[in-house]
Amino acid sequence: MHTPTPLDNVIAALRHKYGQRIIQSAQQTDQTLQSLSTHIEALDQLLEGGLLHQHINEFTGKPTSGATTCAYHAIASVQQQGYEIVLFDLPQTFDALVASSCELIVDKLLLV
Repeated sequence: MHTPTPLDNVIAALRHKYGQRIIQSAQQTDQTLQSLSTHIEALDQLLEGGLLHQHINEFTGKPTSGATTCAYHAIASVQQQGYEIVLFDLPQTFDALVASSCELIVDKLLLV
């Protein structure tokens, strides 16, 4: 008989409080991950197809590395495919003029 570990107890408590699907192993998921092309070939290759649909996709980099510009271009591409985007601007550095120059549709962006 299997003796529950502390991790087993935490998982059981989470499932009891929030439901069985709150935490599951990758093998238990029944959904296929959909990728949205950024139309930036090198980026899509690195991401194995593009940004994950309905997931948080994070762009990070050192200052002046181009991470923000890359993110703006990727967001614009996904917007042009008809998807809505939520941008979490944690450092509060969003620049609508720069975003617009990357063809991002600022009026259709939910900025948090």
